[in-house]
Amino acid sequence: MPSKLIPNRARPSLKLRPSFPEFLIRKGRHEMISRRSFHMLAAGWGATALSRPASASTFPDRTISIVVPFPAGSGTDSVARLVQPLMSSAIGGSIIIDNRAGATGTLAPQFVSRAPGDGYAILMATSTSNIISPALGVNNSYHPIDDFAPVGLIGVFPFLLAVGSTFPATNVRELIDYAKKSPTPLQYAVGNGTGLLAGAAFKEYAGIDTTAIPYRGTPPALTDLMAGRVQYMFVDATTALSHIRAGTIRALGVTTAKPSELLPGVPPVAAAGLPKFDIAAWCGLSVPKATPTDVISKLEGALQAALGTQGLRQRMADIGFEHMPLNASGFATYVATDSVKMRNLIADARVTQL
Repeated sequence: MPSKLIPNRARPSLKLRPSFPEFLIRKGRHEMISRRSFHMLAAGWGATALSRPASASTFPDRTISIVVPFPAGSGTDSVARLVQPLMSSAIGGSIIIDNRAGATGTLAPQFVSRAPGDGYAILMATSTSNIISPALGVNNSYHPIDDFAPVGLIGVFPFLLAVGSTFPATNVRELIDYAKKSPTPLQYAVGNGTGLLAGAAFKEYAGIDTTAIPYRGTPPALTDLMAGRVQYMFVDATTALSHIRAGTIRALGVTTAKPSELLPGVPPVAAAGLPKFDIAAWCGLSVPKATPTDVISKLEGALQAALGTQGLRQRMADIGFEHMPLNASGFATYVATDSVKMRNLIADARVTQL
């Protein structure tokens, strides 16, 4: 994964698309949007369906596709496949998974943004495809908010700060102290975009000198972590849980501001004196902006029914995913809030490229 972390002395302006109103970076300082502008952003996405004409009451009369921005076997794909049959049953029609991986998760939203607004192409939207990659200019062919209408949030993938089983630090504070005393920079593995942002933000907020080592995915990064070739990494719980249970790696902290129900007893990284550290990877469903109101309502109802299925929360927890359903309007507000937060994090961490 190519990445470029800018040295501490440099604070370049990020080339954000003008259509993103979340913030401007000027002379290395954040100029936040006004409260009124923020609410307009959230309300604008949530209300995109309100001005559309209703479609025929026969929806769905053919197969619906959930377009996933990552390959089969990925965490996002695993969640989609848990939801797919339940949602299909709830809506009374066939739903399939269509994996369109590539370009750091941006090929799928590009495809859905250009699809007819009829409800038959649904995007499995993620924080990578709809916030991080567009913010860093990976693919400017679609607008991650203006081109879509929300259906609902499914939940979040907690990330955690992990070390090998023999590494001397037993908590986040000890890791920071160890890094500050080390005669050479510690090395941390990077397996994906969220891990890159988390690692860069940790380096900045903790005030430590470390070196990012990029890998072609999380599995090889974890292999080197367990072998002691790198000292730590930020990894999603979906991938890490089995290794934690096996004792081959240890979790020092979770990246969210609050503890994760999936990792009881593991404190937030923020609790180690890093109050601004708060990162979670989320996923939910959205559709092309032109999709009619009644179609969105049917999809929203089917998704909420699926997410309310008995036992689903535990099945999601088993794969390291936190069940956190929100309806369309709640999802719109959540994305607007996270967009501001993640873009500020990108600026703080001085990341300019995935």
